[in-house]
Amino acid sequence: MASPNRPQNVTYRFQIVEILREGQTAGDAFATTQPIVDEWDIMASAYQLGPADSPLIPGNWYAWRVQAYDEDELGLLKNEGWSEMRLFQYGVACTECGDLMVETVTPSRVELAWTGTQGHMEWEVRHRPVAEEGQAVLEWTYDSFLMERGNIRRLSPAVKYEFQVRGKCGAQEGEWSTSVFATTGEAEEKPYICEGGELIINWENSEPLASALQVGDTFTAADFTVTVTEARFNGSTHSGVGMIQIKSLNKVFFGVAFNDIGL
Repeated sequence: MASPNRPQNVTYRFQIVEILREGQTAGDAFATTQPIVDEWDIMASAYQLGPADSPLIPGNWYAWRVQAYDEDELGLLKNEGWSEMRLFQYGVACTECGDLMVETVTPSRVELAWTGTQGHMEWEVRHRPVAEEGQAVLEWTYDSFLMERGNIRRLSPAVKYEFQVRGKCGAQEGEWSTSVFATTGEAEEKPYICEGGELIINWENSEPLASALQVGDTFTAADFTVTVTEARFNGSTHSGVGMIQIKSLNKVFFGVAFNDIGL
């Protein structure tokens, strides 16, 4: 025979509180901190956290407890229905990367390597030039990598840079690592060497034009191909402005003017 004082219509209340300091007990946490989860009227003897609940942070410690209560207030519940308080650690913290090091340095590139930890799915590296004394701190530039190494490109030569890396664990991000520094090399100057030897120009070409000139047309004057950028027609002659390219001078373009070229 069932006891006449046994609760007949039991529901549950579920609470979670965050442990805010090392060594804090569950009892102290519940006595001094507002619960981050406090659900009433739970009919089943289990509860699953959902999107509406405060998210738990991987690696952090929490305490939980359950209270059973009789909605009809006819039964007697020990300790007002409260369960024992329990501690638990949620997930694995997205920890800091280790052993960030510079492996290769060129005038425009720095190659880095580091050591990730459990839970890292990708890594983010940030870099910036080191500000000189009296200069404002410069903005970071960010790059993402799927391996524990990466090339930082498009750097300026002879500049000291600061580098940091952090792991990313899905939506969670680890702390930035300790900085490492590297100075890019001096840019190598490559003087142009004229490979054509003595510049000899044949001036004998004096053939008239076959048709009227338009902007964008080309014609040959002496040994040069002239691209027309501006043309003026006067009777039977052309004048205007164009561009020529001299291969023996590193294919540099020069502006030229032409006058009274006949058809």
